[in-house]
Amino acid sequence: IQRSGLKLNLVIYNILIDGMCKFGKIQDSKELFSGLPNKGFQPNVYTYDSLIDGPLR
Repeated sequence: IQRSGLKLNLVIYNILIDGMCKFGKIQDSKELFSGLPNKGFQPNVYTYDSLIDGPLR
C-alpha cells in the first residue's frame, strides 16, 4: 500500500482492520491495531467496533 503512494489515514487503517477481522485474520488485525499509535493515529469507535464485532461474524 505504501509503495502505491496512497496516503494512509485512520479511515484506511479501519477498513484494513475490519477486512482482516471479516476474513478471520484476527492476529494480523491486532498487530495492525497495536501499531497505530506509532504511526500517529489513535483508534476510534470504528476501530474498536471492528475488533470486537469482527471475530463474532
